[in-house]
Amino acid sequence: MGIYLAAPYQQIGFVCDVTQTNLSLDDVRDNIQPFISNKGGGPKKHSKPFMQLKKIATIEIDKASPLALQCLKQHGLTGMLMGPRKLENNPALLDYIKRNLS
Repeated sequence: MGIYLAAPYQQIGFVCDVTQTNLSLDDVRDNIQPFISNKGGGPKKHSKPFMQLKKIATIEIDKASPLALQCLKQHGLTGMLMGPRKLENNPALLDYIKRNLS
């Protein structure tokens, strides 16, 4: 799994493995509490499950990186990166990313 970093970096910055899925808010509350603002009364009810990730690699930030947004667009990325993407639906882009992660 690649983690895309938004502006100002605009590139894939991390490679992770998914270690657990379908975690509830109660499962992760202690780990995320330090990142929750007290404004607004704390975390709201979440309808979507959480997942746990393990970082495998950190990608060097470089505007000329083959994993930068412009290169990803040139190799088949469409739309905005504002949420998860299932790259199995875009085999050319998935192959390009895999080749450039090695």
